[in-house]
Amino acid sequence: MEHPTPILPEPDLFERLVTLVDSAVAARGWYGPHVLIKVVEGDEPDAFDLGLKDLPDGCHPVDELWGFVAPPGWIAMGVVTMGWASPLSDVRPSLHPDRTRVRATILVTRDGRQVTTASFENGTAIDEPGEGLIEDVLRRCLGVPTAPPPPLEEMAVRMWLKLVVEEAEHRRVTWPTVESLYHPPTGRASTWAQVREIAARTGRWPGAVDWMDDGFFARHLLSTMAGIDELLEIVDDRLPRATARKVRAMVDALLI
Repeated sequence: MEHPTPILPEPDLFERLVTLVDSAVAARGWYGPHVLIKVVEGDEPDAFDLGLKDLPDGCHPVDELWGFVAPPGWIAMGVVTMGWASPLSDVRPSLHPDRTRVRATILVTRDGRQVTTASFENGTAIDEPGEGLIEDVLRRCLGVPTAPPPPLEEMAVRMWLKLVVEEAEHRRVTWPTVESLYHPPTGRASTWAQVREIAARTGRWPGAVDWMDDGFFARHLLSTMAGIDELLEIVDDRLPRATARKVRAMVDALLI
């Protein structure tokens, strides 16, 4: 019995553009400069203008786009980035023994769609959209909401574990002391929006209030802090075993 040939949907405009841009820079391999992409609506229906801009050596797209607000006529923005990829681990991708170079072409549209293709030097390719700092930045440039933030308790837990680790570095600490170091999100810092306002006043987070949103700010802030698993490993080394077990139990209870 013959099976009918499957009818595949035609790729839409943005899928074609991502393929086009990736093909245009493919000759550079995986070590060329980063590229900025803009798609601007044309003067006629279904018309558009495509713009590509090479960034200077050492200039990252995140730094170039931070705080930028795209003009209303821009219907999409994107980047081509060159870097390292590796299996998930605690080791930086550039230092992982199984690392490989990757060229990722990412496009985000005004309605929040994301189209991506990633070509690896080892010959593989992935077309699934990812999540990360670059994707968040592109969304904010277009005024598109990013993914929701994690619970604010995650920041409080990280800050607590950091204090515990620092306290235990100098002396033996008991559970009552450890417990007293935890401060839940309350008062004027009980929401991510309030934390953003506080961060903006420090001057360390330009655009925290008027450009970032809660999800972007939360992920970016947490990325500057030591991870919970990393801190718990230090807790296990520095605290008595019974106290360390109580710390882990409290972390689990707080992050349910």
